[in-house]
Amino acid sequence: MKYVSTRATGSHASPARRFSEILLECLAPAGGLYVPEAFPLIDLSSLRAKSYPELANSILSHFIDDVPGLKGIVDRTYTAKIFGSADITPL
Repeated sequence: MKYVSTRATGSHASPARRFSEILLECLAPAGGLYVPEAFPLIDLSSLRAKSYPELANSILSHFIDDVPGLKGIVDRTYTAKIFGSADITPL
């Protein structure tokens, strides 16, 4: 997935960039926000039976495809120990 600036016009246009290249930048050089070049189609019905960590990984992996070990990061982040509940995000 590549990201482009919301102010990517004229002489200030910056090339599309990967997630790992923009993660710590905050804003694009011309002051715009980085947004996906195109939004992926996600089959929502395939997400229904997933646990919260599985759901997070399924969605994030569409937008962050250049971070090695993303699944491990997600699995270590969404835990009962960190959230204080096995439900992670109880309603």
